[in-house]
Amino acid sequence: MQWEAQHWWKLIETTHNTIAMTFEGFEKIFLDKYFPTPVKQAMVQEFMTLKKGNLSVTQYVVRFVELSRHAKTIMPTDDDKARKFEWGLGDTRRSVMAQSFSTYS
Repeated sequence: MQWEAQHWWKLIETTHNTIAMTFEGFEKIFLDKYFPTPVKQAMVQEFMTLKKGNLSVTQYVVRFVELSRHAKTIMPTDDDKARKFEWGLGDTRRSVMAQSFSTYS
């Protein structure tokens, strides 16, 4: 696996200005390579229907963060993410809403 990543990165270095590359630029290239469109679409769908359910809050947060990076066009602002996160909490939401957070962070 390590040689595959090294080979891929050497290819990227020949086709992109990696010295001036931002993290967002790297992330886009990486996600395009390792998360094909059907996988990303499935993750977006899972994100849209994600609920805490039987998960612990920690497990819900981890899954929310993992999936939200694939749904940036659907949840473009921090406020949008905060609302989605709150609604997905279900019964736990009442405790969070009492705090009145304006952003996901």
